[in-house]
Amino acid sequence: MMCVTLGFKDGKIKNSPDDQQTGFCASYEGKNYCGPEKMPIHFMGFVCDNIPDLKDIFGCGKKGAESCTHQNDLIIECLTTDMNQKQTPPDGTLRIMGHDG
Repeated sequence: MMCVTLGFKDGKIKNSPDDQQTGFCASYEGKNYCGPEKMPIHFMGFVCDNIPDLKDIFGCGKKGAESCTHQNDLIIECLTTDMNQKQTPPDGTLRIMGHDG
């Protein structure tokens, strides 16, 4: 839903094989995609379950981020085609941040 809200056709979450590995974002495909430690973490995740007629992520609630660090950052790959079609996405990432960094 994150990618669709941003105008992409589909998307998928890139996660560690065991879904629990802290710091996965620091070594994904040999690069560090974690946010800088000095930057604030505004929330831990979206709560979108059981919301009738949900159209985008802005209608979801948010969980607090008291116990998070940027080593817990999630990587989301947005696609310009349907995820079921085989494709090689272009290099680069999309990072959503506030206007103040």
